[in-house]
Amino acid sequence: MTPPASPSPAAGPSKIILEQKGELTPAKSAVLPSDGSLYDEYTFEGNQGQTVVVAVESTDFDTYLAIFNSQGELLAENDDVTQQNSNSELTLTLSASGRYRVIVNAYEPPPKGRGKYNLTVRETVKN
Repeated sequence: MTPPASPSPAAGPSKIILEQKGELTPAKSAVLPSDGSLYDEYTFEGNQGQTVVVAVESTDFDTYLAIFNSQGELLAENDDVTQQNSNSELTLTLSASGRYRVIVNAYEPPPKGRGKYNLTVRETVKN
C-alpha cells in the first residue's frame, strides 16, 4: 500500500520509547462506537519539554493516529503523512510529565480498516 515513513528531516538522534507490532482485528481490538472502526490503545511515560515522534505504519490499511494527555484531552491527531503516504506520524513537544495515551486506528471501518501495523514512539533531539 504505502512505503514506510521516513524520519522527519528536522529530527536528530533519537531514542525508542515504545515499539509495538500490532494488528487491528475484530477478535483483539476495541470498536469505536461513533463509526465502528477498530482501534488499539498504548501508553508511554513522557517528560515536560520532551519532543516525541509517534508513527504508525501499515501496508494493510490507511492508518489514523491520536494522542491524549493524562487528563484525556486530545493533543494531536493525524491521518496521512502526505497525500501519497497513508501512514500516520505526529511530532509534538510534551507540555507536562505524565502518562500519554496513543490510539492506533484505521481511517476506514472494517473490512478495509484492519490488518497489521507497527507503532513507534521515539524521543528526538533537535539538531
